[in-house]
Amino acid sequence: MEEVVILFGGGDGGGIAVINGRLILIPPYDPETAVGRAQAVLTAANSLAQAARVNKELSSELTSVALKLTQEAVGQITSAQHTFQAKSA
Repeated sequence: MEEVVILFGGGDGGGIAVINGRLILIPPYDPETAVGRAQAVLTAANSLAQAARVNKELSSELTSVALKLTQEAVGQITSAQHTFQAKSA
């Protein structure tokens, strides 16, 4: 069976996720969690990507660093998701 995930809310106010028909509460943003740290990393990566568009001279380097940060954040979120699913099961 295919897993279906729908997210509502976000930011630091928490939210809910509907995973295969089950309602899961998501607590407010906590910078001490893996997802909180990943959110900070994604914010930094976004800032670098915006700077790359403005500064053509450093564009390649800034884009490269932003990509590395994004990949790191995705890894953190994926790891946290597996932990979250194990606790919800």
